[in-house]
Amino acid sequence: MTKDVSHIKQFFFATSIGFIFLLASSLIWNIQEEKKTTYELAKVEAKGNHNKDLTFRRWAAMHGGVYIPITEKITPNEYLNFVPDRDITSTSGKKLTLINPAYMTRLAFEISEAESGEKGHITSLNPIHPKNKPDEWEIKALKLFETGAKEYSSVEKIDNKEYLRFIKPLYVEKGCLKCHTEENYQLGDIHGGISVAIPMERYDAILNSKIQDYAYSHVLIALMGLFLGWLAYRRTLHSVKEKNESQHKIAVNEALLREKNRELIIAKDKAEESDRLKTIFLQNMSHEIRTPMNAILGFSSLIPDEFDNRNKLIEYTSIINQRGNDLLCILNDLLDISKIESEKVELHLEQFDLNSLLIEVQSVALALQSRFGKHHINVKFPINFDSENIVLCSDKGRLKQIFANLISNAFKFTQEGSITINYHRSANKIYFQVEDTGIGIPGKELENVFNRFTQVDQETTRTHDGTGLGLSIVKGILLLLNGQIEVESEVNKGSKFSFWIPLQNVDSEQGQQQKLQFKV
Repeated sequence: MTKDVSHIKQFFFATSIGFIFLLASSLIWNIQEEKKTTYELAKVEAKGNHNKDLTFRRWAAMHGGVYIPITEKITPNEYLNFVPDRDITSTSGKKLTLINPAYMTRLAFEISEAESGEKGHITSLNPIHPKNKPDEWEIKALKLFETGAKEYSSVEKIDNKEYLRFIKPLYVEKGCLKCHTEENYQLGDIHGGISVAIPMERYDAILNSKIQDYAYSHVLIALMGLFLGWLAYRRTLHSVKEKNESQHKIAVNEALLREKNRELIIAKDKAEESDRLKTIFLQNMSHEIRTPMNAILGFSSLIPDEFDNRNKLIEYTSIINQRGNDLLCILNDLLDISKIESEKVELHLEQFDLNSLLIEVQSVALALQSRFGKHHINVKFPINFDSENIVLCSDKGRLKQIFANLISNAFKFTQEGSITINYHRSANKIYFQVEDTGIGIPGKELENVFNRFTQVDQETTRTHDGTGLGLSIVKGILLLLNGQIEVESEVNKGSKFSFWIPLQNVDSEQGQQQKLQFKV
């Protein structure tokens, strides 16, 4: 994808997101404004009800209250005992009781709540009648009136339903003093308030309808805008793609050319590296073959002069035999690596005891110790390994070859200390370790030690002999045996080579291996 196409897509996405953000902001703003309008409408209704209630109350106060017949629901107000003529009898004998403005207002509120659900309450911080006691919201409002507030309103929940509550203060008028003589009120004092509560259900239905209208209209605008934008985007994108097709083909061809150049450079580097390794290998092989051949030829020429000296003959023939074996080992390594590379290695699988393998490995280790003349190095084997009853199914000869190469390397690079040969076992694997206290391997060389023709010291003046094939052969054989090998090493402290092979199932007659859980 070209930069132009990417920029067009980014611009389209950014514009779309911005367009949707603006519509969402518009929808939210309209909803908020509609909620404010709804709140104000409910507040206007609450004010109207409040003014109506206040007018009725004021009329009753102007006339000192009204007398109405006593019934089961209308009983004399016990809190007006101090008022003369609270209860009277008409000329016709009907008993009447005085209904003061507060009592009349409460009765009107009860009728309003029963018919329309609108609540009303006359209240005061110092009420005469317990039913006029304020709730928490009214207490807060009445205290605000004492600080100069003229009215107070908010949406609150009453019995889990939302109401718009509105309250204004009640000021002491002349008609109020008839019932409030004991409070020592003065004209104009605030002696309470009338609160009204308008149910928000009727307004919520209207509000929800308008919100739906706003939502549908904004969604429709969004879809139309996105559709038109998409058409413009497709047309622009198509023209840009046509414009850049030729450039894209050129870019592809250039990329292919760069890839070919890179492959050529890699092939050139590999060829140079292969040539360098070949040169080093030929130098090493020349040295490794020439050394035993010189010994064989040299001591062979000395034999005719020593026919009368039996000890010398034995010494010379021993040296010739040893160097011949060295030369044979070199040829065997070359043959093995060739077979491994060509995948023509033949395995001879057989069942054998682990003990017999360890005994033969012990013999190989002692023979290599004598060959290298390092009897001062302590060779450690597993303690009481002959008590184990493990039967392996593998190529015993190849396993001995692996041990021989690893132990040979250990003797070659260890001057002092010890060489330890050990093993562990798991449910389906057996692990072997060959550990020495030799010169160790630098960390940067650990990943290359198993490569063919590779040695830590590859200079022609190196102090340790070897073809650099031993560890490569070991790894190749283990892969054929479905095993693996790894190495841990620290310079001047030693190296530890660990490898494992799978434990194959054998018949019970051959011995059933025991299971041992361990962690490597």
